[in-house]
Amino acid sequence: MGLSRMLDRCGFRTSRDTCARGWRRATTFSLPRAIKESSSERDRSTKLALRLRDGRIVECVHLQTPRLHTLCVSSQVGCAMACEFCATGKMGLLRNLEAWEILARS
Repeated sequence: MGLSRMLDRCGFRTSRDTCARGWRRATTFSLPRAIKESSSERDRSTKLALRLRDGRIVECVHLQTPRLHTLCVSSQVGCAMACEFCATGKMGLLRNLEAWEILARS
């Protein structure tokens, strides 16, 4: 039995087109938009603030040393640690990022 027939039997009146529209709405994504960039010659870092689709802002940081480059990307909006020196920590933990949101920043 197909999914559409099974849904109908369970009382969910739907069509293939309705399912397809719902799937497209649920799976659409947009890349984060860069809204601010700052660099520091002292520690050779570059910070990038990105606005997510829901309006939340996250940062990623590129750190350089003579031997290697490190890209720091978070997996959450905000942070539960609440470190005094960290603006992100002062926000508190707001939500986890979706996998595609993490990958889009790399």
